[in-house]
Amino acid sequence: QHVVSTYGEVAFAGKEIAESDKDVIIQFYKCECFGVVIEWMNSGMNSDMPDRVKRLCELRKGLMDKMIERSQESGAESKVESGTK
Repeated sequence: QHVVSTYGEVAFAGKEIAESDKDVIIQFYKCECFGVVIEWMNSGMNSDMPDRVKRLCELRKGLMDKMIERSQESGAESKVESGTK
């Protein structure tokens, strides 16, 4: 929880993003991390996990930024639709 929340705080800093979207994004990353750890444990804690995690990070690079961007776009659209922009 702490690692993911801290990562989120850094990624969200200075960005206008709905609290509900922050919660969804943090939950997604918590589940992702938990899943990776459980899979590693279920596979006998193979030593190749650091390489796999490194590769996963390479493949998903920019995902957080895209999620934030989409949140901001949909938030702006909601304001326009409700006439509060």
